Amino acid sequence: MGTASVLAQLRQQVHRWADTRLKAKFSRLLDLRAQDPGPFNYPIAVFSEWRGKVFYLNVRYRARSRRPEDDFVVRHTRMTLTGFGRFELAYFRHRQVVHGLPWTDGGRVLSRDRRERSLLAHDLTAARMPVATKPRTIDEYLAGLSPENRTALQKVRRAVHAATPDAEECISYGMPAFRLEGKLIAGFKAAADHCSFHPMSGDTVATLKADLVGYDTSRGTIRFSARDGLPATLVRKLVKARIAED
Repeated sequence: MGTASVLAQLRQQVHRWADTRLKAKFSRLLDLRAQDPGPFNYPIAVFSEWRGKVFYLNVRYRARSRRPEDDFVVRHTRMTLTGFGRFELAYFRHRQVVHGLPWTDGGRVLSRDRRERSLLAHDLTAARMPVATKPRTIDEYLAGLSPENRTALQKVRRAVHAATPDAEECISYGMPAFRLEGKLIAGFKAAADHCSFHPMSGDTVATLKADLVGYDTSRGTIRFSARDGLPATLVRKLVKARIAED
């Protein structure tokens, strides 16, 4: 199964889950609100959308002017795809108006109905998302990344194997990693704004301190941008230094 098809399947699965849940939860409420909208902005549709790697659960509101051209959308939940079936959740609590109007009060006062606010606050959440599974292999982990991050970490992966062909791939501490004779010798992962390499040791970074000038490092981590990557020669040197330990 190729990278593109894995990502497409995840997107389709998330959409199906969201559409089914939103329809079940809000169809009746939307009908009732349309019959008796009251004097305030009121919801007329609940829907989901993908924008790149970010999935939103949104509500479209009819403004107090009652003119369709004044409708606006509020994003309530954001889920950012960070790995194979893994999402980082952000919950907006009525604060992000996509198309705002003066009388929306910044998106904070959208309804005086306590039951409606409760539904919007607690049911527009992906906390029980059924597709949020952990990757089982490095291929599965890489499949959920952006093309730029995937390319950068594939190069790191090849460099590790070049340094030690007998290393076995695994997932450890939630990240792609490599074992040699049962010992973890390397790992890597992608974050929102950088990638990182992990020697799986608290000593390797200090040992090669002179080689790591210019990189953002901590005791067991080397951070680098996906665009610049981590040179294969440096990866090989890190792996060999790690193997030499113990």
